[in-house]
Amino acid sequence: MCKYCVEHGEGKKWYLNAKNYSNELLAKHEDIVKDGVEKIDSVAPLTLGRELNRYRKIPIVRRLIPSITQRKLERWHFGQVLPIEDVEEIFGFIQLVVRFPCACRSILWGRRDQRYCYGIGLGIFPDQIMGQYPDITEDLHLEKLQKDEALSALRGHEGQGNLHSVWTFGMPFTGVICNCTLQDCITMRASVVYGARMLMKGEYVAHIDIEKCNGCKECMKQCSFGAITYSSTLGRAKINPQVCWGCGICRIVCGEDAIVLKDRNAIPGLKDNWF
Repeated sequence: MCKYCVEHGEGKKWYLNAKNYSNELLAKHEDIVKDGVEKIDSVAPLTLGRELNRYRKIPIVRRLIPSITQRKLERWHFGQVLPIEDVEEIFGFIQLVVRFPCACRSILWGRRDQRYCYGIGLGIFPDQIMGQYPDITEDLHLEKLQKDEALSALRGHEGQGNLHSVWTFGMPFTGVICNCTLQDCITMRASVVYGARMLMKGEYVAHIDIEKCNGCKECMKQCSFGAITYSSTLGRAKINPQVCWGCGICRIVCGEDAIVLKDRNAIPGLKDNWF
């Protein structure tokens, strides 16, 4: 498991520990949480992207970006990729789900109608805290959903090529599930392209059973990270575990059920490969 699981998971993956969503923990982190929500609805993601693009051109600064940003973001807003099975497990203990427009899509494409982000929790955070920021909700009330309704929408996002990620506001307080692609997410792009370490790889790695694969290449279209390649000699696809982020959305387009998720920690060389 990653270091956050060790520190905050109590024997589980950190995001599966219900205590990390509690109102008690929220009370301890309330200033950080409110600051984080304000930044999400501001131009902070765009500003970060511009700064990273500028600093990336300076060799010595480029080498320092990962460690600097990770320490800062652990105190503000930090995420990890997860598959739908773990999302379902989270929904087993949370009590409230609210959907709101995606800040990244608003900044990148000027679209305030793209409701791909979900505030989750045990009551106070998604309802009372997020409700204090009307710009997030386009001057409307937060769109409260039943859990089964939200899960159905999340599965639909997968079909569009969106992977799931869970986010903190001051580790370990956890309050948001996002659904993004590399093209639509500023924080994902900052992590993958610039090495900013805002988003961590999932606890899993996808694997293709070569005996089941029929070489249709549909999974390649679904992957945001370019982890899947195709052998014209074998007529089969293959996943590079070093590049895979473990989201599992490639499975949804595989008609042969040839793709499975394996524990990242059990694969040699991947135990510490989180970014």
